[in-house]
Amino acid sequence: MPEYQRIHVSYNGRLGVPVGLFVAVDHLRRAGRLSPDDEALWLTVDDWFIANLPEPPQYSDGNTAGVVTWFKPPLPAAMQRRVEVATGLLSKYGVPWSISESDDPGEIVYEDDFQVAVVPPVRGEPSPMPAGVTLGPTTGGSKQSLGTDASAAARRHLAYYATELADRANRPASPDRQRQLAAFIAQCEALELATILEVGCGGGRDGVALQEAGFDYRGVDLTPEAIDICSEHGLAVTVASAADLPFEDDSFDALWTMSTLMHLDGDGFSRAVAEVGRVVRPGGLVAVGLWGSEPPRRRVDEHGRLFVRRSDSQVRQALSRIGSVETFETGQWYDDGEHYQYFTLRAT
Repeated sequence: MPEYQRIHVSYNGRLGVPVGLFVAVDHLRRAGRLSPDDEALWLTVDDWFIANLPEPPQYSDGNTAGVVTWFKPPLPAAMQRRVEVATGLLSKYGVPWSISESDDPGEIVYEDDFQVAVVPPVRGEPSPMPAGVTLGPTTGGSKQSLGTDASAAARRHLAYYATELADRANRPASPDRQRQLAAFIAQCEALELATILEVGCGGGRDGVALQEAGFDYRGVDLTPEAIDICSEHGLAVTVASAADLPFEDDSFDALWTMSTLMHLDGDGFSRAVAEVGRVVRPGGLVAVGLWGSEPPRRRVDEHGRLFVRRSDSQVRQALSRIGSVETFETGQWYDDGEHYQYFTLRAT
């Protein structure tokens, strides 16, 4: 393994060298290209790096020395996962990136446990801005205050779950959830299904049960903190949105998603349902649980979490577009009509 690695894009910044990973993703934010959810995710990841990756002192004066940083592989697992979030955002928005490797990247003027800052031996000319693209403001510290109004709720949502996840991971599942999960496992075994995706894996409570039952398990969640916790349990998990799953068509035999799709509004919910249908092979088993309501209602709580409580018929109609509903049950009814909905279906 080479001693140093630098992740960068193909265009040059003001220093005349290819722009590094973090600045490149922030260029997407400053150009207004990130969706609200992706902006919220990036600002959360950026804050994590501010807290966990030391800043070279050369940056404090605006980097007049013109240094660039190179990672010292291998990185700690939590840091590597967030690097992969950043590279995933570049790929999602069509920004080519690459990894340069070297044992001698230039004159080292700073070093810590994770990186070195070097004076590049060769510089070129800064790349011109693409036509029609302007960059909004940035800052050396947290950029949360620069986030758009559109991403505010998503940022509060991620912040809430970042602090809540450890508790949720240790919280016992309800008797209904335990029964439904046991029945799902039994049906997957009876159908000789092998690969299972969980959408909204949270702290990994259900994922551990699915993996211990012998299935080839994968999970996705919006929060990097969920990925940290799940990884400690040996679960293969990825940061991703339910509305944009990073898997090929027909990748899984079964899919399990509980209390996740109710946080998606309008087009996001429709895209997530379509994504479920896309990644599960025909004949595969899908289990969907979410809070609903008769009549339907929508609200955002004090933590920024969006709840869209759809009626039973609305959810059934949406799921029928991707498969044949086999079972449906409700539970935990409240006086205002809110209740839990649980569907199983076979993908078509």
